[in-house]
Amino acid sequence: MPARQGIFEDLMDLGLRAPPRVGVALAAMSWMVMHVIAAQTSPTASQATGNTLSIAQQSVIHLVAGWAQYAVPFCLLVGVVVSRIRSRRARKVFANARRNPNAAIARMSWRDFEQLVGESFRLQGFTVLELGGGGPDGGIDLILTKDGKRYLGQCKHWKAWQVGVTVVRELNGVIAAQKADGGYVITGGAFSEDAVAFAESCGIKLVDGPKLEALIQSVRSKVSPTVEEVIDVPPKCPDCGAVMREKTATQGQFKGQPFWSCTAYPKCRGIVHIERVA
Repeated sequence: MPARQGIFEDLMDLGLRAPPRVGVALAAMSWMVMHVIAAQTSPTASQATGNTLSIAQQSVIHLVAGWAQYAVPFCLLVGVVVSRIRSRRARKVFANARRNPNAAIARMSWRDFEQLVGESFRLQGFTVLELGGGGPDGGIDLILTKDGKRYLGQCKHWKAWQVGVTVVRELNGVIAAQKADGGYVITGGAFSEDAVAFAESCGIKLVDGPKLEALIQSVRSKVSPTVEEVIDVPPKCPDCGAVMREKTATQGQFKGQPFWSCTAYPKCRGIVHIERVA
């Protein structure tokens, strides 16, 4: 169980999570409130107004408020500054990835991958809260909000290219516990057939490498497709035009690798290889 954060970390975290304008407003408001309390509880002011609190109590409150009127706004503003720095870095990561998504995703760190995913959703109209985490696989990475609905996002930028069903099951449990409206699992690679089947049964959206690349490239104009239009529509068969379904090869030289299979099989045997992100 993670250690409890101190008050300084909590305040910086609040400034980090809140929209910048809200964070600045909270900093200003906290200074005004604490400044008034400090002034009202000074020994001279309390004696003049006939305050019934003891001098000792007044002194303690005065000292705490006098300290807090600077410390609280400072911590909040530090969080706001860090948030702005992260936002600028995320925009830069996204801009670089748009030139060649496949190559960029393959060589970026897990932190850059999370920022890339967050910026991709942000540009699609989502409010994105990046939770970070202690490592590449730690906890929920993103909270995505849009149209009053809250979704949980899990980013999996592993060296291993295929994400299994365990990850999807764990996310489903967190969604239920937090009463979220849904969730996304995003990877630069692919998902196992079991993961795809389980996600379909519980409504979790899976975004693999090709879909993530399509999402990045789709953010071009005001008429660009939505996230749902990008990730929910599978490709069409190049041979007959029918909708394709993701499957995993069970034999041959490509055993264990994902591919798109025509839903008209066996009448049509069209397939499309899903490129692995190295």
